[in-house]
Amino acid sequence: MGFPFATCFVCGQQGHLSRDCEQNTHGIYPDGGSCNACGSTKHLKRDCPELAAEKQQKDERSEWDLWLFTALVFLSLL
Repeated sequence: MGFPFATCFVCGQQGHLSRDCEQNTHGIYPDGGSCNACGSTKHLKRDCPELAAEKQQKDERSEWDLWLFTALVFLSLL
């Protein structure tokens, strides 16, 4: 992800943001801290890829549960 006109606050070089700077040890958390879900300093909890994967699995299970419930109701009517 390039930002050709951006200047990094950490290293002073042009072309990237401080959150993407290799010299930035705090990631996007200037006062320390990390994602509450996985501990990464590269993203916020709302953008956590691990949480997104868990949500997708949960949604898939919910679809299966709904299908199974519908099938059982239908079979009980026979």
